[in-house]
Amino acid sequence: MDHNQNVLLSLCPGVLPNEINGVVIPSIYHCAGTDKLIGQYYGKAIFEDILCNNTAIEEKISILSVVIRAYIVIDDFIKDNDIIVGTDHVLQQWLINIQSYANDLISNFSDLPNEIWGTYYREYDTAYFDFDSSDMFNNIIKKCFLIYIPFSLEIINSNKRSETTYDFMKNYLFALQLLDDFQDMEEDISAPKNHNIFLSCIEPSLVNTVIDHKSIIAPGLLSFIGENLEKHTSLVKSNTILTFVKKNLVWIESQLSKIGTEHKELNFKGSFSEFNFNNIIPSFLDAVSKQKVRKTIVYKEIRAENMHTVTVL
Repeated sequence: MDHNQNVLLSLCPGVLPNEINGVVIPSIYHCAGTDKLIGQYYGKAIFEDILCNNTAIEEKISILSVVIRAYIVIDDFIKDNDIIVGTDHVLQQWLINIQSYANDLISNFSDLPNEIWGTYYREYDTAYFDFDSSDMFNNIIKKCFLIYIPFSLEIINSNKRSETTYDFMKNYLFALQLLDDFQDMEEDISAPKNHNIFLSCIEPSLVNTVIDHKSIIAPGLLSFIGENLEKHTSLVKSNTILTFVKKNLVWIESQLSKIGTEHKELNFKGSFSEFNFNNIIPSFLDAVSKQKVRKTIVYKEIRAENMHTVTVL
């Protein structure tokens, strides 16, 4: 168990159950984002924009990024599964302790840690309960808005290099959400709250058709993600980000070589910020009408976890 995981466990006030209401609790590995850019390496990527050699500052930014990620993972787990937790519940107490710890770290760089957390939390919480599928990109970003708190700190935002990193991180997060939602369509359709990028914006009558034939989407989706990752790294200076993206693009090409490029023309085109699944529904339905096999091939490997995890930088 690494340092980040140990910090998170030290903030947990009791023994974590394996599951609640039959739903498995996210692992400490997942909460900490071990081996992930938006997780273990997030602070390092941001720190590279500061252009200073101060390991104490780097450590504070890195652990701040990790505990904020953990807060989002745990809070989403509670909300997505409609779990009722009282103030004395171990998960609720864990969230309280994580927030307090995050504010202590923020106070190293700002005199207003509570105000900063409050501002970002309101955007984050509102996006979850007032989800607007007509502006998918910004709603997905706001659903994880807390993760961008480090960019509000003067030590980071005073350097113009951080602007391109901030832009990249928003787009990278959206790419991961695209992959997650592609894989989780079947699960999301029966969830208490459905914020799936592909399903929440289309006509209800089309949902089962999309799920049954989602393999048609895969080649174009992977190509779309690869093109946008390349575009949004063109101005990035962080070696950590560039290393991740290089490995991500290799992974995308490996997936395309396995599944083939049939239906690759069903590309979503444009940038992530313009994404709207409805735009390709006509061509998608046309492809479905020509498909002989009526049930989708489920590409188990096409998921955010597999693109996002890089064990050796």
